[in-house]
Amino acid sequence: MQQNTRSVLDLLCNQYAPIYNQICAYLPIEAICSLTCTARRFSNLQHDLRKTQWNINKKLRRFVRDPGAFRSQMGQLDAVISGSFAIQFFDRVEFPDSDLDIFIGDGEKADLLGQHLINTEKYVLQVPRMKDEETEGEGYPWEDDKLIKVETYLRNTNMATNKTKVQIVRTVYDPIVMILADFYTTAVINIITCNKAYAIFPLQTYVRYKTYLTKGISNWYGKQLSKYSLRGWESRDVLWPEECPTNCGLRDFRRVGDKWTWVIPLDMTNILPARTPDFVLEHSEFTVTTAEQGGGGRNTSFDRYDISCKANFRSYVLRYRYIHSNPRNFQPNPVYYGNFWFNFVGPRVERLTEIELVKMKEEKQPEWYRRDAPTRFSHYDRPIPDKSPTWTS
Repeated sequence: MQQNTRSVLDLLCNQYAPIYNQICAYLPIEAICSLTCTARRFSNLQHDLRKTQWNINKKLRRFVRDPGAFRSQMGQLDAVISGSFAIQFFDRVEFPDSDLDIFIGDGEKADLLGQHLINTEKYVLQVPRMKDEETEGEGYPWEDDKLIKVETYLRNTNMATNKTKVQIVRTVYDPIVMILADFYTTAVINIITCNKAYAIFPLQTYVRYKTYLTKGISNWYGKQLSKYSLRGWESRDVLWPEECPTNCGLRDFRRVGDKWTWVIPLDMTNILPARTPDFVLEHSEFTVTTAEQGGGGRNTSFDRYDISCKANFRSYVLRYRYIHSNPRNFQPNPVYYGNFWFNFVGPRVERLTEIELVKMKEEKQPEWYRRDAPTRFSHYDRPIPDKSPTWTS
């Protein structure tokens, strides 16, 4: 009589879903990636785990009762999630004392998102912290003009002493500018939209569990770094030369969604499509350079990383505004590195604008099209990925 024998590897299939999910929950991310390369049966492992290990709706239910409606609002209002929630999502962990941070441009869209939290999710708005008020503990330092205010929303849970906390962070510019250029360490630079999740420094953050400074040393940043040290991340200044012989995403010219970014497509069942296409965010370019800085009154100096970008490239033949890199001491190629938008795209869209103006009847041509631009222009956003050297990197 032939006996049907099975190996441990046979348990890593959907036929044994509970065992399969439990084993995968204990596998580090590096092991999951390696396992997908070992046999054909595991080639879809990461895809399968999106339904369980990286299930965004399941993670959001800790803060919102209707994740689908909330994500639809995010897509329509151009809001993104970052902060500790994004780290927990990628690392498949839960920090008991954490909250949900939503970043959105200041104005009517932020008002609508706040109304959704109050009317649909039954949160209560607390007294907002304005820019001239001191923040302690959790929150964000008021270093520059990228941030308007932080609104805190609280809701009672089933436990009498516990409340869930959601923060709406109102930004001056596109939220991605603040996340890239103003966050204090690489581990927290992650972005979740309504349909995708982006980890900008995944190798360092989720494989090596190291986080690198992107701001100078201060007491406020020290408190935040201490918090993540307790959660398992080692704080470092910069990547040492012997640690990584290749780029690893911590140098040079980059964009959101490039080869150094870990991108997880999210389940969009019953979710409204995003108002803004993915390529607008994935056109966001930034530079990562090394900056030397004093120790803030201490007798030491140290290197840290400087991430630079701006959100001010616009044209009447482009439907959307784009984020470009803003290098300071890094410019090996003045056409592509740091000036791609202005030196390469700029002259082209300027000529296309003139063509669109000529196509109009003379009596309807504006005297100054920058002030009184026609709304019938053709738009040329989609060909840009074919021109950018970072699009395929």
